Amino acid sequence: MDVHGGLVGPDRAPRAGVQAGVEHELATAGAIAASVLGTAVLPAAQAHAADEPLPCPHIFGVVCTWTGPDGEGGLRLLNHDEFFLPGGVRSAQNQDREPWCFYTGPAFSGPRLQLNPRETNRDLAFPARSARRGFCEE
Repeated sequence: MDVHGGLVGPDRAPRAGVQAGVEHELATAGAIAASVLGTAVLPAAQAHAADEPLPCPHIFGVVCTWTGPDGEGGLRLLNHDEFFLPGGVRSAQNQDREPWCFYTGPAFSGPRLQLNPRETNRDLAFPARSARRGFCEE
C-alpha cells in the first residue's frame, strides 16, 4: 500500500495517480462553473446598481431630480407641483412619502411615469417637462 491507502501492484494503479486525475477534473469543472456563474451574476449586479440611491441630500419630503441620466447634470429639489421644468428631468429619487408623477409635456400633459416613495429612477427615458405630487392618473 502507498501512503494514501491505495494498492500498488501490476494490476492496480496507485491511488495517488487516480486522486491527481480526479483533482484535475474537479479543478476544471470548478473553473467552468466559476466562469458561468461569473457571467450569470454580472447582470444581476448591474440590475441592482440601477436601483441604488443617487447622491441626493437626505431631506425628507422632497424629490431630487437631475437634468441628465444617472444623477448627472443639474440637481433640483422638488417639494411642490412644477407646471414647467426648465431643462427637463432625466433621473429622479423620491424621498417623499407620496408618489410623484413626471410628464413629458408642460402643464402635466403627455405620457407620464410614476415614481413611488423611496424609489430611484436613473433614466426616465424622456426629459420630463412637468411633475406633481400624487399618483399618475389615466
